Amino acid sequence: MIAYDSQATGKTEIWLVSVATGTARLLNPDGAPGFAPSWSHDGKWVYYCGHGGIWKRPVGGGPEEKITSDAGFQPMESADLATGRVNEL
Repeated sequence: MIAYDSQATGKTEIWLVSVATGTARLLNPDGAPGFAPSWSHDGKWVYYCGHGGIWKRPVGGGPEEKITSDAGFQPMESADLATGRVNEL
């Protein structure tokens, strides 16, 4: 699965596309803006920038969760290189 942002509809939105089938679906169907998507290490979340902060949304659908209250750009999870575990805020 690949996550990308697109303005094809006239709004900046996050899309997910299956590598196997080429089928794309909108991650944020509620109209929430989003750009600069990044995967969580467990593949369950996509982080992105939008409406004044950094957000995350479950890949399978559901409401977004606010991570920061102010601006941010290119969100990514970091990994503890000694253990390989993800360090969450």
